[in-house]
Amino acid sequence: MARMATRLGRAVCALHGHDAVLHFEGNRVMMRCTSCGHDTPGWEISGQGPRIRYEGDARRHILKPRLVLRKSA
Repeated sequence: MARMATRLGRAVCALHGHDAVLHFEGNRVMMRCTSCGHDTPGWEISGQGPRIRYEGDARRHILKPRLVLRKSA
């Protein structure tokens, strides 16, 4: 019965394409089909984050209150 369900899922993917969703597994991220269970090669997640190339000027990112003049009737 399980083999029949697997083959039916593969047939659906053959006709309509994979229903891929993002799947996390340990230090690995991949796309996995919900119908047939097909996995893409994916990629490894290392503990190293992206490096900062340019440090911005923090003063440019501070929100300053603006004076708004409104006319009243």
